[in-house]
Amino acid sequence: MSQQVDWEIVRAITEATEEARRTIRELHEAQRDLRSAIRDARQATADIDKAVSEDILDGKIGTAIRLGLEAYDEALKEAIKDATESTYDRFDLLAAICLGDDFVAVQKGQKPTAELIRRYLRIHPEILIQINSKKATG
Repeated sequence: MSQQVDWEIVRAITEATEEARRTIRELHEAQRDLRSAIRDARQATADIDKAVSEDILDGKIGTAIRLGLEAYDEALKEAIKDATESTYDRFDLLAAICLGDDFVAVQKGQKPTAELIRRYLRIHPEILIQINSKKATG
């Protein structure tokens, strides 16, 4: 029996083998480049460690801390200012409501809260009687 060779398959296998060899060569080159880059990085790190003395490092850290604290101080002052203004605004609103004014209602053209309460009590006087009787017994 004689076996017949399929030259298409042989050619495809040969091409695939050549492509694999080229890829392996490229990977070896990339690996060499990577190892070289790692060596260079390690050398650069060692050079930096030698070049940076403790005094220089302490000076840079001190400067960074000082700048950070200045930025923190400014942000803290701004936060205190905003909180103070917000607190005053709330007290103003509470005072206005206690005095019978309701800024939101007035701005919207609605009756102030105090006026609404007065109207309700006019319609339901029994509530005022209950309140007064609790004051008298309390």
